[in-house]
Amino acid sequence: MRPKKINQQKHAKRRAAERHGLALNKFDFKQAREQIQTGKAVFLERKSLRVTAWMVNLGGKDVPVIYDKKSHSVVTCLPEGAKEVQTA
Repeated sequence: MRPKKINQQKHAKRRAAERHGLALNKFDFKQAREQIQTGKAVFLERKSLRVTAWMVNLGGKDVPVIYDKKSHSVVTCLPEGAKEVQTA
């Protein structure tokens, strides 16, 4: 894996714990990625050509996440009830 991808995954793991009380591992994020790639996740919003927002099931809980198509990974978990995604 590239350093950016590793940092994105660490960030997503921290945000899942902070915002949803979930202690997630690589397997959980792999499941989230598969949900998105197979259409089982709920599409929320497209922010750019490579970044999209999805609702996935992580640890038995529906969690809004940001997915990076280029790195094929969940890059962050949004707070509960997040209606829209803010871009920097």
